[in-house]
Amino acid sequence: MRKITFLLLITFGLIVSTKADTLSYCHVYYNKTKKIADFVLAYGEQTVIIKLADISKADSITVSYFQDTPCSDCLTSLLIDDNKGNQIFTESKKGSFSKHTFSAKSLVDTKNSKKTFDVFYSESVATKPWDKLLFLFHIKLE
Repeated sequence: MRKITFLLLITFGLIVSTKADTLSYCHVYYNKTKKIADFVLAYGEQTVIIKLADISKADSITVSYFQDTPCSDCLTSLLIDDNKGNQIFTESKKGSFSKHTFSAKSLVDTKNSKKTFDVFYSESVATKPWDKLLFLFHIKLE
């Protein structure tokens, strides 16, 4: 009886202490080196805030998205829109571990008076990269 109780306690302890590895997560970098956001998509909508005064012409924002089912041959795409249906940036690459980089200045140069943008990700094996968009996060310029 003690052995069964001991085994049950060990099993329960392993179940409780095991972390889920099936969550999708996203990293956002400023100028490819400074991490400005790191979040799990399952935990609600996230907003990355960037100060307008800190943006220079050469600055870039890099987005890395990861999930539990990587695909080395898939077409991965990043889309940024201005909440009015206007695409600010689109880029497609091969492989689910591809990082997507865009100019921070491109966000400043838009006619979006609210300075709020939505970032979407798509992964597909088809030639239509925008069939299924996954919302990643908001960008807000202050």
